[in-house]
Amino acid sequence: MGFANLETLSMVMLDYDFDDEVFYAEDLKKNGYEVRFSEDKVKRQMMVIYIDIFGYIRE
Repeated sequence: MGFANLETLSMVMLDYDFDDEVFYAEDLKKNGYEVRFSEDKVKRQMMVIYIDIFGYIRE
């Protein structure tokens, strides 16, 4: 089973101190897979979570 780059990306979640923002694949694709957020939301650190269509998580 072969897939093109980013074809299996389901969503990207940004976690700013347990206050998540979610970007779904259809919106990511429309924006050229670019995720933008206000740097004011980041206090000391943040976690970026990538989830694919198979449920695999990459942090």
